[in-house]
Amino acid sequence: AGQRLRRGARGPGGGGGAGENGEGVVLVLVDLQAEFFAEEGVMRRRALDPDVAERAVDHARRVLRGGGTVVLVKSCYDRWATSPAPLRQVEPADNTVPPKPDRLAGAHRGGGCCARTSPLSALLPAAATLLEEGWGPRVSVVEKEWFSAFIDTSLLSLCASARVLQLAGVTSTTCVAATAWDAARLSLPVEVLSDVTAAGAAAAHARGLSLLRGLPAPSPLVRASCELRGWAGR
Repeated sequence: AGQRLRRGARGPGGGGGAGENGEGVVLVLVDLQAEFFAEEGVMRRRALDPDVAERAVDHARRVLRGGGTVVLVKSCYDRWATSPAPLRQVEPADNTVPPKPDRLAGAHRGGGCCARTSPLSALLPAAATLLEEGWGPRVSVVEKEWFSAFIDTSLLSLCASARVLQLAGVTSTTCVAATAWDAARLSLPVEVLSDVTAAGAAAAHARGLSLLRGLPAPSPLVRASCELRGWAGR
């Protein structure tokens, strides 16, 4: 089924206007799971630095203290253990953003990545702690089976009233990229936070962000979380 959403209003300076406080912000933390941060996980020797996850969670608390909401997205690819996932796209909201490339429209083959029965599929402790801190329904979990967190999940409905959708997590070349691409195609006011996303190598991270910057309007805004006005000291 197609997925549509009317574009939210952008604030001054081309951003979502979310820099002053967290009200109206939906922060999506993608794949903060042990699978991507442990050497025994799918990344092997290119396992990601846990500091990225710690910084992303710190920013999540700033969003929550400012009145925003946080969605923790977990991948689970068991469904594709014996056959590849079909390629899936979202239906655009009448804009010029093209469909995702095929490499972002599918999913990891199951069995070797984010299997439900594997302890590596669990959220990192730093991320899981957000569920125990008393934020109530303003922190939720969405499980996805494709690279994009918008395919066959409730994420679109969770973003329906967002003044701005912020993305953080891993990786900037795959799941963050696919989710950001679909958000732009749905005309959501999306920001990718470059300092709290990562890939297996710095050069790959830069390429992933460059790909998103190069999309036609309404392309994702890519900037660092530290550039958001008014967040310091929250």
